[in-house]
Amino acid sequence: MKTLVLKNIDESLYQRLKNLAQSSSKSLNQTALELLKKSLNVEDDNGTVQIQSDLDHLFGSWDEAEYQEISRKLAKNRKIDDELWN
Repeated sequence: MKTLVLKNIDESLYQRLKNLAQSSSKSLNQTALELLKKSLNVEDDNGTVQIQSDLDHLFGSWDEAEYQEISRKLAKNRKIDDELWN
């Protein structure tokens, strides 16, 4: 295994990494390695690819008005143009 030293990490990045490590009960090293593997789509030691979850915070974030607007726009695109298919 290789060792990597990171220099010039700004305070906000360090704090975010530290908070993430603490919230997942992992070390800074484990957390940094997982983030690197995830961002580069590198397989785990057991051969599985990390599942991306970087957009999970967006799920369930629409309010009812936004949902209705998006649903209306999608409905327009879901109509079948009979002339193109006959």
